[in-house]
Amino acid sequence: RELCPSTEFVVRAHGGYSPREQLKYFLPSLLEEKIDLLIVSPSGNDLEKHDHTTAVREIVREAKGKGIATAVLSISPRNRYYHEWKTFNDYLLHDKLGVPSLIDNVVDITSPLLKKGSNYACGYCKGDGLHWTDLGDRRVAVQIYNMLFGKKELKMLE
Repeated sequence: RELCPSTEFVVRAHGGYSPREQLKYFLPSLLEEKIDLLIVSPSGNDLEKHDHTTAVREIVREAKGKGIATAVLSISPRNRYYHEWKTFNDYLLHDKLGVPSLIDNVVDITSPLLKKGSNYACGYCKGDGLHWTDLGDRRVAVQIYNMLFGKKELKMLE
């Protein structure tokens, strides 16, 4: 909001929800509103389940069916399910989850959160290694803004 003061943001999220639950509980009513861009945060919840990627694809498919532009965020670094989140992120960043015509933008939020010198540890997370600190929130917000609105490098507002 600080970076886009004239923009209205509609946040439909619930802590702990997987993409399948986001699809079921939030997407139907959200798609009834006038939206220019849907930013999908797939979360790492239920990442180990086989329908995680399928649910993300279904979210963007439904949004595109309503003429809404889409952006999908990578999953933030985490100590648990390292292989699963790394595989999801590689598939997203390199192949747009196999549906490149549906995903307009991919935003890598993993890189700005990584602990320096680590391939998996979150350097801007709370003690649980999963949930972001206030500075982590700012890094992610700035990365989304920069990637979607033209600036391709991360510049911090500190």
